[in-house]
Amino acid sequence: MNTWKGQVGEEDGFCVMDTPLDGLRLLAYQLLVDERRHGRSTVRAICSSWAPPNENDTEAYVAGVAKRIGLDPDAFLDFSVSGVLEATMGAVVVQEDGSDPYSSALISAAADEARAAVPQ
Repeated sequence: MNTWKGQVGEEDGFCVMDTPLDGLRLLAYQLLVDERRHGRSTVRAICSSWAPPNENDTEAYVAGVAKRIGLDPDAFLDFSVSGVLEATMGAVVVQEDGSDPYSSALISAAADEARAAVPQ
C-alpha cells in the first residue's frame, strides 16, 4: 500500500484521507502524474484509466467530466495553463460525488501543492 501525505487508511482499495486538502492534493497529484509520466493528456485517456469499463460506465464518466470543463473528451489538456488542473479536479469531484463542496481556494491550494511535488 502506498502511504500518501494525509492518508489515514484504506477502504475497498481506495485511500482514506485525513482532510479534504489531502484528498484534493492526491487527486491533483494523480492527474499530473497521468499527464507527465504516462502521457494521458485528454479527458478520455485519464478517465478511461480511472474508470475502466469492467467497473464503470466509462463513456458516461468521460462525457460528464468533459462537459463540466467545457472540452471535447479528446481535446488536449494542458495542466500548465492556469485553471485547467483546477477545473479538471472540480469536474472529477462532481463525477465521483455528485457535487463539489470545496471552495476554489481549497482546490487551488491542493493543485499548487501537487504541482510542487510532481516534477515537470
